[in-house]
Amino acid sequence: MGFGGLVRGRDKQWLGGFIGFVGLGSLLEVESLAVLAALNSFHKHFGLVKIIKALLAREWVVSFLHVYRDGNKPVDWLACQGARADFPVKRLDVSPPAVDTLVVFDSISRL
Repeated sequence: MGFGGLVRGRDKQWLGGFIGFVGLGSLLEVESLAVLAALNSFHKHFGLVKIIKALLAREWVVSFLHVYRDGNKPVDWLACQGARADFPVKRLDVSPPAVDTLVVFDSISRL
């Protein structure tokens, strides 16, 4: 099984993304690994739950929202790439062109 995700700014613009492959596992396990990968990829000192709590306590808004695959095409595309990957996790600092198109379409369709 693969996973993927993206981090968006306040205006839904691309800030970063990640993809990875975990092999076999339950959906809950893969979703949990995706959350860990997101936090680990975008904060260099990640490690324990205490750090997550400290991050959430900062002067910023952090929210986790589960969106079904049909309603989140950019993340679905990244997860498919993760399923084909031969590495555990890779941080993406530049949005793949296919994701750019899907992010724009996703933003327009939610207006």
